[in-house]
Amino acid sequence: MFSKGETLDDLAQRYDVTVQSILFSNELESNQNVHEGQVIYIPKAVAYKN
Repeated sequence: MFSKGETLDDLAQRYDVTVQSILFSNELESNQNVHEGQVIYIPKAVAYKN
């Protein structure tokens, strides 16, 4: 859940994902506002094998 004062940058850093991946997973536009209490889905980080 999105907490007061928290940003998407904060969430991305905490969960080691990109802001763009959070936006995509939640069908949000980059200029769209998010608000306290809003449920935000965090995508899984994907590791690729070489």
